[in-house]
Amino acid sequence: MTSSAKSRLLGVAFAAAAIATTATTAPAGPPLPVFQIFPTPIDGPQITPGAREALRDALRSSCVDLAVFANERRLGGNRVQITYGVRNVSSVDYVSGAGQQSIMFSRNSREVQTRNFSRLNAGQTLSWSVTVQTPLEFPDYYKAAFTHGPDLYQDGNELNDDCNARNNAREVVVASA
Repeated sequence: MTSSAKSRLLGVAFAAAAIATTATTAPAGPPLPVFQIFPTPIDGPQITPGAREALRDALRSSCVDLAVFANERRLGGNRVQITYGVRNVSSVDYVSGAGQQSIMFSRNSREVQTRNFSRLNAGQTLSWSVTVQTPLEFPDYYKAAFTHGPDLYQDGNELNDDCNARNNAREVVVASA
């Protein structure tokens, strides 16, 4: 008999003995809750500084993460330039079909522009700029958002499944000078 067969046989015998022992012995008195029957789990190893970030980066490297940005810059007078766009912050290329996703730019919840794209390589950025006038009284809210069709996560293409929705929209507030 080979050593691996002996090991398997020994493992089966050990499991059978453990099951037989547990089945025949019962605690005296009323049944105990599950958390008292089984021992408490041993604390895992402590995470060293930087290990959490390394783990996060390793997990991100296996999925696509698109991050939307929007920045404002005063041009002087009553003009403001807003630069907005999307950046692939993962190490995986974003590859999708035409018309499945876009960046929508809106002012006070009304669409101003829609920019379509279908590919964004790892680390690549797409950006656009628009110059706006500062409002006379009430601030204007400009928002850039990643939008996609309802079937994007069901189309069988993992290269267009954005794994982090928390960074898919950014807002800029433009107030009078």
